[in-house]
Amino acid sequence: MDDNERRRIRKRTQNFEILEGKMYYTGGKSNKEEKKLVITGDQKLSILKLCHSENGSHLGMEKTYYKLAERYYWKGMSADVKHYIQHCEHCQSTNKKTKTTPTELQSVKIPNSTWKKIAIDLIGPYNDSSGKPLSDNGYRHGMPLELVSDNGGEFNSLLTHSLEAQYGYKHILITPYHPQSNGRSERFNQTLKAMLNKSVQENTQIWERYVPKCCFSYNTSKQNSTKYSPYYLMYWRNPVLPNENLHGETTNTFEKYKEISESEIEKAGNNMLQIQNKIAADVVENVGHAQMKQKFSYSIG
Repeated sequence: MDDNERRRIRKRTQNFEILEGKMYYTGGKSNKEEKKLVITGDQKLSILKLCHSENGSHLGMEKTYYKLAERYYWKGMSADVKHYIQHCEHCQSTNKKTKTTPTELQSVKIPNSTWKKIAIDLIGPYNDSSGKPLSDNGYRHGMPLELVSDNGGEFNSLLTHSLEAQYGYKHILITPYHPQSNGRSERFNQTLKAMLNKSVQENTQIWERYVPKCCFSYNTSKQNSTKYSPYYLMYWRNPVLPNENLHGETTNTFEKYKEISESEIEKAGNNMLQIQNKIAADVVENVGHAQMKQKFSYSIG
């Protein structure tokens, strides 16, 4: 073994370490300081199933890949994700390419903080297995400053006007027959229906049980426009997925029992606002770039 080969091996191994009998990798383009559990060949299939089927509700390749890459490491992960999804029976049997008619594209103003502006829409009517309409449990995250909806009677009524006056948010009604004005909400409806279709399969009588799982899968997946997951932007941390530490501790679970000193807590509290402001600025910039990219793609057909 010559000196050059020794240097290559040394450089390659400096990103790996053994902790509590498990190998971890530190490096990559993102999260360079976080430890990712190294997965062996016989563990790949169960991990892919965990992040695509069980905790991904059959979302696409990019979202599945990033959910894996935040937690695990193995060489050739991207190619393995692509192969797995291309051979996923549920995905291949339900994926449909939809044809849309291009309409005038206009970017909307980007909110500069979480939950400042939200969009709402209805799909259905959907009833549960007992015939009872599904309903939400009310607001979980506080009131928004702005609420965007279409002009349907459910949203443009005396009740909604009284709620707007009572809770102090601004209700923005989009132009009739222009659903693209509420495009993000409309697109999510399509995504949710596709996720349910793939997840439910033959269990159509109990489909409503899959709604929370599909919403969790979507909220914990990195979005192309913001470059963050909705869960992270709301709670400022990545979630611990069900069975995430099945093969060993991951980035999210490794230090869950670590004692934190009072000085560390105080330091973290002082830095939190600065970190939140930085991420909020990143989101605005990322969405702006995404809008420019979409507009360019649209203009060239």
